[in-house]
Amino acid sequence: MLTQNLIPNFLVKSSETFAGYWNWNISTESGPLSKAFKRMIGFEMAAHEKPFAFIKHIFREDLNEAMELYHKHAASNGIIPFEIILRYYHTSGSILYTLCKGGITEWGNNGTPLKMTGCHMDITGFISGKTELEKQHEQHLLLTEGINAGIWDWDIKTDHTWWSDKFFSLLGYVQGEITASYDIFLHRLVHIDDRKKMLNALQEHFINHTPCIIDVRLQRRDGSYHWYELSGKAKFNDKGKPVRMLLALIDCDQRKRLRNELERYQFLINESTALIKAGSWEINLTSGAVIWSPSMYTICEAGERFKPTAENMFQFSDESFAGLFKMMLEKARTIGEAFDKEAECITLSGNKKWLRIIGKPVINKYGKITAIRGITQDIQEQKLKDAQIKQSIDVITEKNKQLNSFAQIVSHNLRSHAGNIETILSLIEVNHEPDKKKELLYYMRKISSNLNQTIDHLSEIVKIQNSADIPKTIISLEQILKNVTDVLTPSIIETSAEISMEMSAYADIEYVPAYMESILLNLLSNAIKYRKPDTAPLIAIKTYMEDNRKCLSISDNGLGIDLSKHRDKLFGMYKTFHTNADARGIGLFLTKSQIESLGGTIDAVSEPGNGTTFYIRF
Repeated sequence: MLTQNLIPNFLVKSSETFAGYWNWNISTESGPLSKAFKRMIGFEMAAHEKPFAFIKHIFREDLNEAMELYHKHAASNGIIPFEIILRYYHTSGSILYTLCKGGITEWGNNGTPLKMTGCHMDITGFISGKTELEKQHEQHLLLTEGINAGIWDWDIKTDHTWWSDKFFSLLGYVQGEITASYDIFLHRLVHIDDRKKMLNALQEHFINHTPCIIDVRLQRRDGSYHWYELSGKAKFNDKGKPVRMLLALIDCDQRKRLRNELERYQFLINESTALIKAGSWEINLTSGAVIWSPSMYTICEAGERFKPTAENMFQFSDESFAGLFKMMLEKARTIGEAFDKEAECITLSGNKKWLRIIGKPVINKYGKITAIRGITQDIQEQKLKDAQIKQSIDVITEKNKQLNSFAQIVSHNLRSHAGNIETILSLIEVNHEPDKKKELLYYMRKISSNLNQTIDHLSEIVKIQNSADIPKTIISLEQILKNVTDVLTPSIIETSAEISMEMSAYADIEYVPAYMESILLNLLSNAIKYRKPDTAPLIAIKTYMEDNRKCLSISDNGLGIDLSKHRDKLFGMYKTFHTNADARGIGLFLTKSQIESLGGTIDAVSEPGNGTTFYIRF
């Protein structure tokens, strides 16, 4: 059998176990195994054993190939070489690779092969290394293909450059259409605005060994520019000089353009939210994490170290709003109800601020509420403007009412006086009796006096309503009160009136002195005039602060006013509420006009028989 005849006689010429030379006597079918070969496969054969026992260690497919090759070698008279790799099962269980090379060296007269000489070498290490290298190469190919990268190998010392096929194809070229060189890459492919950036990145890498990763625009074969990521690492010699560099090129055009577009949108969003003073937030209902946009920290006046949570994100609110916000979040989480509320809050810096808080649940494709997103807007300025507008509207409305009242008064009073004068003059013309004319002239003088008084009142009102430019000065309330009480001394003595003044909140105020005297004079004189019969007037003046504004209250124990009937007419012109003969109904009207002309307000609390308290906010 060929299997039995294909057994070489190894004559090892070296003491090493990885190689041996052999001579095989084919005609005698003889030849013991050498010790080197036994050590090679880990096989020791007893003397009485047949010399062919090692054949069972050869891979069956390799043995079959060896027999086929031997037949071809013999049939071709040695022209077809005998060279084959045989795999052995080592006795330890590992696989042994051997390179078997040989040739027939002696033939019989009839062309029968008689002897064959050859060599048997252990190439296991070489095969294993080659397999590992192929594996690494395959991994490298898979990696570069997976990340869609082109490779650039640059010998800096010789300036020799090699580009992979993928490198060319990423730029729209094939091998040979463009020269692979550093100069071509920098001056022909790199966008002129990105060349300096690339040079700086390479220089930083060569000098400081910083990572070399940059985004550059490269011109493709069709002339268009695309964004690419260029990254690489250099090899340095003993002196720290770069001698070689390997770079990778990745097409990042879509990612770069999307990022630029995203940055543009983000810029527009940031500018828009800055203009409307708004910030965004999100509460993740699964993890409980809360995300704030940078503007939220500004709106809430929170430091960078503040960590927002669902519990503390509006902890600066008052208790009522904190409870309301908690309820709104719960409804959004459980039933998906959106919310939009305005509230006056206290920021983390302690300042009051009006905020508008809008929230909306986020629902995934399975219908589950996973988060709550919202916007918080600083509406403090808007609220202040609304308040100013409302105040302006109120002032304009009041001015219109006053103007209308003024017009009615002028029309009524002047027409009445003019009519009376006309009547008296017509009577004088037809009446020739001296005593009658004297009586008529008396009435004429009285009507003329009343007309003058009416004109004075109207003139004073006009003067007050155009008092915006009247200068203010710092005045002492104590001094103003002394001036007023000096004027009222006869009435104070006559009625045994007692006037007290508490100035614990403030003692001085910036105001128009004449107006302050007029205000106190009118209110104090009214308190004395409309006292209870047989009761000494008790008048208390007190200063206090309200919302950082100076205020004043004046209380008396007089007759009081039924405000349920007369509140709308309380500060009206020529309105009276008692039967006093000297009541004119002009004092409170003038007082209110003076206070409001300087931006203040006046109101009253009163009941019949229980006195009156006037509250003034300057």
